[in-house]
Amino acid sequence: SLSGSLKKLIRKLIIFKHYLFTKYFFKFDDRKSLLAWQKKQLKKMLKVNLVKSKFYKDLEIKQFEALPLIDKTIMMANFDTINTVGVKKNEAFDLALKAEINRNFTPKLNNITIGLSSGTSGNRGIFLVNEKETLKWVGTILAKTLPSNIFKKHKIAFFLRANSNLYKAINSQNIKFLFFDLLKPVEEHFEELNKFGPSILVAPPSMLRILAQAKA
Repeated sequence: SLSGSLKKLIRKLIIFKHYLFTKYFFKFDDRKSLLAWQKKQLKKMLKVNLVKSKFYKDLEIKQFEALPLIDKTIMMANFDTINTVGVKKNEAFDLALKAEINRNFTPKLNNITIGLSSGTSGNRGIFLVNEKETLKWVGTILAKTLPSNIFKKHKIAFFLRANSNLYKAINSQNIKFLFFDLLKPVEEHFEELNKFGPSILVAPPSMLRILAQAKA
């Protein structure tokens, strides 16, 4: 539909804007300018973001230095009041765990992409990403990782434990993304990987070694 095509075009333009900004304009001449930018962002976080969080609003923080130190355990224990979009921890966990079990990572919660950390520390964390943040992330990561400009054709193969709407947002006419599930035996991926012919391969070091040995 026309509205659907228009939305896709707007998404691409937003991604391109963040790509251009990150690649060509987001630079600092010296440490002083970097610190000034960081200070500005901290003030913005206090005035715009933290006032939306009940956890921080109740603390009535006026300065960044007054923010309490919290770790992952504290964050997860107060997840419902820390996040600013009204997502409940139990609902987010349920959605993310079902996605991992069913291997279907497309569902969202209140139009928010939900993801889980790997849990290597013994305590799995939750991340929340909205549409605006997704587009900014895509533009930024493309600017930081592509070996050439965004107009060249690239094929990116991701070997990950879980897929995400974040990664799917990368797909475009010039940039093709394909997810390879780490939970499947690596031999099952060889044919599809060779057929895809990636120009960029992303995987844990152990998997990269296996793929290199298989290629040899």
